[in-house]
Amino acid sequence: MSTPAAFTSGHRGLPGGSPRMLTSADVGANTGLYKASFITNAIPDISPDACIIGLCTVPARRAGMDDLGWHIADFLAWKALLRGLGNPKAQNWMALCDVAGVANANPEQYAHGKDRRIVSVAAPASTYIDEGGNARQAIDDIKVHPSAEMLRAQFTVALEKMGYAARQGRYPVVVIICGPTTLEQDVYLGKIDEEHLFRSQLMHDALGDSIDATVITPALYSAGWQVSPFFYRQPAGKIEATPTDFLAKQFGGVFAADIVRHFFGWTCPLLDWARVDEEERGRAYPNPYMPDDVQTQTSDALKLELHGALAGRLSAGHDDHSFRFDDKNDDWVTMVGPRQYKPLRDYQEKWTSLRQGAAAPANLENFHFLGNAFGGRKTSQFSHIKYLVEESFVGWSGYWKLPLGKRAREYLRTFLAQTVPETRACHEVFSAMEHRATLGVLTDTTIERHSLIRPSQQKCRFWEEVEWMEDPRGTTRTAVTNAFSPLTRLIPNPYMPPGVMNNSFSRIQTCIQTPMRYMSASVCISYPEREDLSMEAVKRISQFFEEIKERQIELLVRDPQVREACLSWLHSICMPVRSPDESLAGVKQGKTPAQAAGNETAQEKPQTNNTEAAEVRPADVPSEQPTSEAGFSNSQNTQAQQVDDFEEAKASVLQQCKEVMQELSKAASVSELGAVRAKLVEMEKSLRLVEEAKNSHVSGHKDGTAPTAAAV
Repeated sequence: MSTPAAFTSGHRGLPGGSPRMLTSADVGANTGLYKASFITNAIPDISPDACIIGLCTVPARRAGMDDLGWHIADFLAWKALLRGLGNPKAQNWMALCDVAGVANANPEQYAHGKDRRIVSVAAPASTYIDEGGNARQAIDDIKVHPSAEMLRAQFTVALEKMGYAARQGRYPVVVIICGPTTLEQDVYLGKIDEEHLFRSQLMHDALGDSIDATVITPALYSAGWQVSPFFYRQPAGKIEATPTDFLAKQFGGVFAADIVRHFFGWTCPLLDWARVDEEERGRAYPNPYMPDDVQTQTSDALKLELHGALAGRLSAGHDDHSFRFDDKNDDWVTMVGPRQYKPLRDYQEKWTSLRQGAAAPANLENFHFLGNAFGGRKTSQFSHIKYLVEESFVGWSGYWKLPLGKRAREYLRTFLAQTVPETRACHEVFSAMEHRATLGVLTDTTIERHSLIRPSQQKCRFWEEVEWMEDPRGTTRTAVTNAFSPLTRLIPNPYMPPGVMNNSFSRIQTCIQTPMRYMSASVCISYPEREDLSMEAVKRISQFFEEIKERQIELLVRDPQVREACLSWLHSICMPVRSPDESLAGVKQGKTPAQAAGNETAQEKPQTNNTEAAEVRPADVPSEQPTSEAGFSNSQNTQAQQVDDFEEAKASVLQQCKEVMQELSKAASVSELGAVRAKLVEMEKSLRLVEEAKNSHVSGHKDGTAPTAAAV
């Protein structure tokens, strides 16, 4: 292989070959995509001229497969697939621990994917043939830098050199990071604290401006990888997906509670309203008030599928951490556009050429809601959930100083101290952490998209909330309250899927209010002394959120697994269904099934806003009610009375339980005992029904879809 002239110019790392020229055409049409990302199991479209940087941040003490070792398997898998791509001097792979030594000591342990390919063979440097026909060793061996300081320095140098090379030759750059990261693609170098945090902004600064860079990090809430195809830049040319498509995926499960309720109401996109009996239409919900076992199973399956899909950023195969080489389901083509370089089948050939390891042990247990993500075993998955909690402690410093934050921190520290908690506790914490982290991203994106001013010039999760409230920079507390009150009703509490008991008194199941305070402060300092403009900004934010939810519903209807689960539930409750095409057409038009059937008044499109908030307002904001919220207290009083009705219904069921327990003590035979126990099962279902109906009522009383206690 001949060495291009670019490599003899005195600067190491310049790729050779014909560069891919970038144009500025249509940049304006892609406004807002410079931080866009999506989750995928497919290889991005990588130019053979790309400068590639690989970084593994797993420390030696945590390299076992019961802990963070799955990042090492990922690192070697990427290296195996990109081995020999482009010029031999254009790849730079580095790690905090001896990746080659760790993997070669037990290759089977670090096999990758469901097909368990042995990826340790990629650890050594690859070879190539130079222009004289001699075998040479490339410089793509893994450099070990055993301290965070050394790794930070070498990573920065690599970014700067590759950035320089990219500018000189207009080459693209690909950065692959394997190890603990954040949704913003910040990376932790060995320890989870701010001192060891290497922010994505620093990556961009080291690369420099106008670089065609793609950054790949592990997905945090599903299998797969988070890909930023336009890292800190506006894309050139036409992009396949719209900005709303990207944002609907990035905002994950923030609105999951609203969307689940949407699917389980008369607004269910796959429900055929035109064929629903008139008598049935008068009910609060399509689901029977006392579902049987099959109906409960299909209902739970749909809820799990909806929440899993949303938390997994609406990516295909969100529970399988294996590479996908299916041209027909290529996320890159769907989101970015047609591939210009290697087709997926070329990568597939390279992948299948790797030796296949032995099957995974049959007794290997995992958490059902995570599939084979995060190492595919309970110990490694719990280690990842612990990381999500520890990472949340790095941000939200203002929240942790508040009373609710202190109580939540105490609860989470107790969780961290356990060996491997039960599935319910892990699912609860995982769901809460996903909601919290994603809400931070949604808030920052909302501020940027609406050109608002950042309070204290900090991102949401690094905002010193308490300090700012003590000195609100010229804004009035009343103004902040006026903006805060409606904003709190735009974000629902974290959705807790089946298997996790909904608990309104839980320290982590309530929505963290810091992002809404941050948004309200941002609105007020952006429009000082102009309450009319502040309220207009809040209105536009509300419209923006509704647009995102509508797109998420559309993407869910497109998901085959969601459709199958939804159809199973509708069939189990004997409800007529629409075809996928009819459902999708109705969603695109923004119509409920009733409206699509021509009945515009029978079912109005529901407002999916949440009315519950654990913290009603900032601690130091006066409690007087703003005039813009006139009439709100009356609706709250009405709601409170209706909630009391539910409590009475619950008390009635509990009294029946006591009576049944007395029957149990008097049962004289096995058959009598079985009959009484069956009654107790029915009582348990009744209790769950009343509790779920009450929760649905609290979140849905404004749109007329909420059930009443009398109906239950």
